[in-house]
Amino acid sequence: MGMVWILRQFTLSLKMGLALACILGLGFALTQHSASSHGFEAKPAFHGQNSKMLPLFFLSFQPFALPSAFAKLPSGAHKQQLGNLMLRYGQEQDWLDWFGAALQQPKLPSPETLQKLYDEPEIAPTLPFLPEKLHRLRARSIPWYAYLPRPFFHSQNQFQVWLWGDAKQRRGLLRGDLGFSQTNGLPVLELVLNAASKTLLFSVFSMLLGMVLGLFLALLAVHKNWPSIPFFLFSVVPSFLVGAFVFLIFDWGGAASPGSNLSNGLFAFLLAYKLPLITLTLINAGIFAAHFQTWIKAETLRPFFKTALAKGLSPLMALLVHALRAALGLILTFFVQRLPLLLSGTVVIEVMFGIPGFGRLAWLGVLENDSSVVLGCLLLAALAGWVSVYLNGLLTKYRISIQ
Repeated sequence: MGMVWILRQFTLSLKMGLALACILGLGFALTQHSASSHGFEAKPAFHGQNSKMLPLFFLSFQPFALPSAFAKLPSGAHKQQLGNLMLRYGQEQDWLDWFGAALQQPKLPSPETLQKLYDEPEIAPTLPFLPEKLHRLRARSIPWYAYLPRPFFHSQNQFQVWLWGDAKQRRGLLRGDLGFSQTNGLPVLELVLNAASKTLLFSVFSMLLGMVLGLFLALLAVHKNWPSIPFFLFSVVPSFLVGAFVFLIFDWGGAASPGSNLSNGLFAFLLAYKLPLITLTLINAGIFAAHFQTWIKAETLRPFFKTALAKGLSPLMALLVHALRAALGLILTFFVQRLPLLLSGTVVIEVMFGIPGFGRLAWLGVLENDSSVVLGCLLLAALAGWVSVYLNGLLTKYRISIQ
């Protein structure tokens, strides 16, 4: 039995590790593609590797008609437009030579300019950034098989440098280096941990208060035989509507002050963060109450509960002693499942009330195309989800073993 449990835990750890790797790889690819602006493309994040023009990932595909050197170019909108120009007008080496030299310049022509050149080749002589040998573009015909994909493996790539680091500038993610913010130049690890600590200051309080309040409401609803529909309806209300309601009702001075913390005293902290605390507490209480009422009520229909009533135990005591105890495993499991939301479930609330926490940092990172910050937030959120799923598996095993 012990060996079976070990194998199951190993399988679960392996699955979660692969899922985490996929999340990070996908997040890296998406943020790298979103890092280009509409006018000019920013320089790659790995400045020490610019001369090598590292590709994005270990594996890439391109049509047979494109030269092999094209696979080594950094991914992005410019590379896509450049490939279209090569396929339509040929002169592959001339395009590669020009683009390699252009990457060393402060600015690149916008992808829209290259798209216009693709549609209107007659404007080539009027573009000052093109060399003279690319002024006469003539469309060519390519057989269908030249468009078939050809795989390329890249032993050196941007993802590898980001993950393992290089010999000079980067230590890599696996050694605790998340790089620097592309917006303000500060270390990403410091930004993410500082923002997460500010978020946890009020999200932990609201989660615990919401669970206690939700459990009280669920017990009261079961004892009074109230319907569960109101709780479920409240649990699906958007958080921004709850926040707007809280703002209108409870904004009686002392609005959220991000600079306040527990060092100023518990009362000062609660006063500073009262609006997000009330909002998240109400949201969590509605969600917990909706689920807890369903599970506790189901336990009241089982034979052991009816036996307790038949032996003379009051309905309230039978509810607290027997039904609640039987549903405690599900309650704790559901609480553990919601632990990742302590960080990732506060985006709307932090944006509404101006709190510089984890959710707001991730939101600003997306708006500012700061891929390093987005990846740092994604990593911490993925790790929180991994821990939650692993703890959920342990609780499920323990619950089954005691039944």
